[in-house]
Amino acid sequence: MIRALLFANTDTNGEMSRDGEMREKVNKFESEPVSYRALPAIAFTNSSSSPENRNNNPLSKASQILFYQYVEPEWSKAKMKSVLGFMRQVGDELGVTGRGRISQEGANCTLTAKDPHSAREFCNRLRKFDKIFEETDFKITDMVEHSQRFKRLTLVPKDELVAYGLEKEKAPSLKQNKSKHVNAIEYHEMLKDKDSVVIDVRNHYEVDIGRIEPPEGGATFLNPEMRNSREFPKWLNLPETKKQLEGKRVMMYCTGGIRCERASALISQMERVGDLKETKGIAMVRGGVDRYLKTFPESGGFWKGKNYLFDLREAQMAEKEGELETTSKCCACERAWSKYEGKFVCGDQKCKVPVLVCDGCRNVIEANTKKNSFVKRQKKGSNGNTWIANKTKSDDKNDPHDVKNLRCPLCKVGKELRSIEPVDSAAQKRLLTLEGGNAKINASNKRPRKESKTLFIGKLPLSVTATEIKSALKLNDDNNAEIEWMMDSKSGFFYGSAVVKLASKDRCRSLLEQYKKDPPRIQNKFIAVGYFDEDWKNKNRKKMKEKEEKKDNDAKEDGGKKRRLAEEEYKRLFRKGERPPVT
Repeated sequence: MIRALLFANTDTNGEMSRDGEMREKVNKFESEPVSYRALPAIAFTNSSSSPENRNNNPLSKASQILFYQYVEPEWSKAKMKSVLGFMRQVGDELGVTGRGRISQEGANCTLTAKDPHSAREFCNRLRKFDKIFEETDFKITDMVEHSQRFKRLTLVPKDELVAYGLEKEKAPSLKQNKSKHVNAIEYHEMLKDKDSVVIDVRNHYEVDIGRIEPPEGGATFLNPEMRNSREFPKWLNLPETKKQLEGKRVMMYCTGGIRCERASALISQMERVGDLKETKGIAMVRGGVDRYLKTFPESGGFWKGKNYLFDLREAQMAEKEGELETTSKCCACERAWSKYEGKFVCGDQKCKVPVLVCDGCRNVIEANTKKNSFVKRQKKGSNGNTWIANKTKSDDKNDPHDVKNLRCPLCKVGKELRSIEPVDSAAQKRLLTLEGGNAKINASNKRPRKESKTLFIGKLPLSVTATEIKSALKLNDDNNAEIEWMMDSKSGFFYGSAVVKLASKDRCRSLLEQYKKDPPRIQNKFIAVGYFDEDWKNKNRKKMKEKEEKKDNDAKEDGGKKRRLAEEEYKRLFRKGERPPVT
């Protein structure tokens, strides 16, 4: 049966149209972010106020708050500490609990409030504290049971909001990100496009219990099969991954949207430097699966299964479909199962991701664990024969109900990305900086540097040597290469710049092409390389000439003194030697 979308701002039931199409309820209001607008009102039903229906009254329930906010340029350490302190203070005042990561690059929090009013007050206080939070999409869920509230507020300072391993100089720019945020309704329609791929940016143990299944003839689903977010840049660096994205519209999603921010920025950066062939655009669903399921509350749209949550609710799913048929299985007995209970993890010491264990196997494992623990204590206290002493090592290894033998689906098939090199985001950023510099000069109508036979080298360590520069620039075998240190015209000090004179312009051009693909480093830091503006000397000569014209008589009497002064000035500002001179 074909489904058609029935748009509604309030809850309505699915209807059958005259032509036999099933009209699906779509909550259009939930598809839009609350950035720069009022927070959603508390939803009361007609029966909420009656005493016998107190359980349906949102004021008697707790509320959930999910939000993240990136900042670029990033906060100073002092600013980050002030945001952290303010959140703790307001959280304590309003009884808000939960977990959060606070970084110089922003904030990422999963919180619970004792009631809907406290949840909204917390968000509004943040908006007043700093205007950056006005653009934050606060996702508030009311009617949460108090048993699902966090016990305390834990806000932890971190280097990254999402642990991609893309902190500081490795972080792809969000402002230069070419990807689009689209609402859940538009995203739903895009999933029908056969020239699209949709990437699930979550960990495999999350994907295992629920994911988007595009319609037949629609987008191709891609699962990176990663154990943690640090493996995403590694998956992107695989040749087969790049081939799958080539010429496609790249769509992505995650739980609440934050993981897609850096992930999409990295793909956009790869595309701009040519590490990834041109796509037909990059798009992410605004608000992640959370907003998608709230927009399609009955059937879940193209979502199948459960949305894994990092809070006490554990999972989120469509209203009417309940416990969906799932392909996920208990890791011990292979029975169909989709609920993470007991905090069981993969027994591989390099893995340790959560694994699914059904009720029956959980009872056996817990009983065995208690029995083993008791026997070990007995064995420690006496030399008598025990149950554990009679077991062989092979018995332990083959017992599927031993916690050490539990294995996640990826370990069972030998899938791993640990050995793969990640995308070199820092090198790509350096390359974009070199190219972007000229772009900015052109945009401001300033003259770009012309091709020359001299290279300018910047951002050098103050302890650098000429040998290190030649090695970094691959000039060890070039006897014509000549390095001169640039000194500051006022102070006479060396501040990290030099020039390299080469034999020809063609030689300069070919080297710069190599540096675009493999940016040079010295002492593990990238350096800036480009054409040296040889007109710099001409400018100085022109100034000297103007002064000479004003004092023609003096210039003639000096007999070439001006020319000698210009040469001395050049020698003062450009010094030769193995190391920069110390003045």
